[in-house]
Amino acid sequence: MSHEIRTPLNTILGYCELLKKSKEADNINYVDSIRSSGKLLLSLVNDVLDFSKIEKGCISLNLEPVFYASILADLKYQYKKRFEDKGISFSMEFNDLLTKNAVLSDEVRIRQIFSNLLNNALKFTVSGFVKISVHGNVNISEKMDIIIEVSDSGVGIENTNIIFHDFEQLHNDEVSERGFGLGLAIVKRIVELLNGSITVKSKKGKGTTFTIVLPDNKILPEHKGKAYDGSEERIKFHPANLLVADDNEKNRKLIADYFINQPNINIFTAQNGNEALELIYNADIDIVLLDIRMPFLDGAEVTKI
Repeated sequence: MSHEIRTPLNTILGYCELLKKSKEADNINYVDSIRSSGKLLLSLVNDVLDFSKIEKGCISLNLEPVFYASILADLKYQYKKRFEDKGISFSMEFNDLLTKNAVLSDEVRIRQIFSNLLNNALKFTVSGFVKISVHGNVNISEKMDIIIEVSDSGVGIENTNIIFHDFEQLHNDEVSERGFGLGLAIVKRIVELLNGSITVKSKKGKGTTFTIVLPDNKILPEHKGKAYDGSEERIKFHPANLLVADDNEKNRKLIADYFINQPNINIFTAQNGNEALELIYNADIDIVLLDIRMPFLDGAEVTKI
């Protein structure tokens, strides 16, 4: 079900991004409205689907090397403009231990924690600041305890005892945007899945601070992280042949259009796994983007051949 729901939404959002590059002022305004509504809808759908999986015990951890400094660099880039548009200061800090070492964790779930907390802060902060602070400390067991704080100067929470309850919505006259009341409940479930804890301190009208402690993360010194230097250099592509395999024609065209101004990228398309394999064998393909579910031969099966 998640695939069928997310696919058309992602297509809509993708085309909105392309339309936004047009010069017509009216079109840009219309697209902004479509894009913001589509992103909200996708966020709500993701919350419902994730919550359903958690409730059914269908979510397990995928442990791999995780570089917190890299995650934070990505978050800074992704959220910078959103905070600037609201006139809110967005900052982050982390210690050297996190720039020099990876830990064994689940990167997808860690990113999900940050995203949900940042989205919550963005929603309920009208002016002022939002700040992320992440510190790692080596404990007596030679593992790393990671402490995450997300603070804001937002409207604050009157009753912090209920905010992690399922479908509990926070209401404030200064905030018009609404959700399903699942974001923080999901964060709490994921933190517990990682054997951690989450607490909150808040004062109405003064802001909120969420603190997460993730203990006993195995340090992976053989996986050295690249220190984040704060740069946001644009990606430059070397010449390459890119294959997009997806049974949805609109998705294939969308990805091809994203690279329309990249002369170094040659696009090849396939609508199922069999066509993808034929091109891989015969067209000197460098990069392959595979849809998971396709007729005849799906993406997962293609990777095994």
